[in-house]
Amino acid sequence: STLIPYWNSTHAAVVYDITIYQQLIYINGIIDTVFEGIVTPYEGSSSLASTTIGFGKSAAFAVTSFYGQSIIDQFLITPQTAKSSCQICNDALLVAYFPFDTNGTLNDRSAGVSPGSSSATSITSGYIQEALLFSSITNSFFQSACFPYFRRSLTFTLLLWVNPTTVSGGGTIVHASSDQNGNGTLCFDMFGMTLNGTIILQTVQNSTLTTAFAGPIQATNT
Repeated sequence: STLIPYWNSTHAAVVYDITIYQQLIYINGIIDTVFEGIVTPYEGSSSLASTTIGFGKSAAFAVTSFYGQSIIDQFLITPQTAKSSCQICNDALLVAYFPFDTNGTLNDRSAGVSPGSSSATSITSGYIQEALLFSSITNSFFQSACFPYFRRSLTFTLLLWVNPTTVSGGGTIVHASSDQNGNGTLCFDMFGMTLNGTIILQTVQNSTLTTAFAGPIQATNT
């Protein structure tokens, strides 16, 4: 089993599936421990029963005179539902998800809940339901905050559908910055297009902007 490190947020999940008598522990979205066997599930029936959230004194798993100290966030119980591995992984690792649909266009659908704002945009038909349309003016953008810094020591995945109406002159698809106004000590175009429409991905290494990957030329209206 995995040891939980000090001063580092760890996503932990426990799943009990009564249909197959299986108990699973997930750490950061990955299965850590599996136990199979007939175990009687907890069935609370008393109106006076209570659940204590947080570290306390445990005679079974810890020194009886020791009280643990920690930070706990986003505690969730899903009764009558044994979440799948995919659902647990999304809960642990998905930082933001913006479908840009008509209902709650700028709302974040991930567990992180980082609502966005936009300027000079509108809703149009997209590849999947609706999409966000940017006009040709300078201040047409979508912005959201509270994301972790994109450091080279962290693995990440960024996914989106993009349909450019023109590729002449290049353009920014995703701009990352440490300040809300688009500037700051961390400030660069992470994902964009060159003058001829070539898709590029850039990273920052030791304060130096580096083109990490250059992809194909993106055709218009596709």
